[in-house]
Order: sequence, then C-alpha cells, then structure tokens
Amino acid sequence: RRVHGIFALQSMPKLIENIHSYFYHVSSMVIPVLGNNLASRNSVIHDKTVTAIKSVIQHVDKAVILPAFCNLALHSNSRVKSAITEQVSDMVDDIYRKKPQLVIRVVLPVLWSHIDSLSGTNSLGPLFQETSRLVLILHRCLSNELLTAASSSLSVRNQATLRHMINETKPS
Repeated sequence: RRVHGIFALQSMPKLIENIHSYFYHVSSMVIPVLGNNLASRNSVIHDKTVTAIKSVIQHVDKAVILPAFCNLALHSNSRVKSAITEQVSDMVDDIYRKKPQLVIRVVLPVLWSHIDSLSGTNSLGPLFQETSRLVLILHRCLSNELLTAASSSLSVRNQATLRHMINETKPS
C-alpha cells in the first residue's frame, strides 16, 4: 500500500502539470491528502509530498488553491500548519494584487487562529516563525487595515500580540 502511495506522489507533479487548468475540480480533495502526507515521518513520502505541493503552487492558479491551503492551515496538526502557512505566505502577495477580498476572506481567519493558538507559547517554534512571516506580508499588503480587522476579530491580548509581531518583524 505504501508503494502505491509513493508512486502516486511521484506521479503527481507531471499529472498536475498536464491537468492544471482543471485542477480546481479536485483541489479541495487533493490538497488535504497532500497535507496528511506532509505529516508523514517517512522521509520519502514527505519529500515527494513537498515536491507535489510545489508543483500545485507552480502550475495551478493560486487564487483557486488558496482556500484549500488556508483550510489545511486551520485544521491540521502543528507540523503541517507551519509548512502550509509558509506556502500561504508565499502566495499572498500575488493573489492580493488581483483579488484582495479573497486574501481578506480566507487568509485572515488563518492568522487569527494562529495568533490565538500561539498566545503564551514558545516564540521560537516554526509555527510562530511562519505566523510572524505571514503577519509581515499581510501588513505590507493591508497596512493599517490589518489592525482594523483585528480589532473586531481578536481579543485585546491577541491584538497586542499582533502589534508586537508587526513591530518585531518589520525590516530595519
């Protein structure tokens, strides 16, 4: 069974390259499966999954796949959350230029959830680092609109965390 999974993952980049125009039909089913494989401790499965995810991002319209990636970032274990949040961060700039409302609608809930789950935790972990990176990118796109949106969605404590992350991650 594992051999079939590895073969499927290995075939995925070429398949995605060939069906990229139609991938939106299956993205909500395929991306969660890739997320589950991303959590695998088997290095071959993990590496093939990373390659498949990169292929999806390279060949498929990012606005089509962003909601599925955000859903995965919201509902996965912390290892997968940090890896998927990294991918979401990489897509935000491109998508925001064309579809700012999509970013606001699907990425901000990911950010709010991550900030909420990070309150009072270790700020050295990968999820904190990727969340800080996402904050920086969203702040660059949304400017003060990010803080305005936070005021109606986050607790006062989490708003303070967000402001701290913005101030700490700004380039010098």
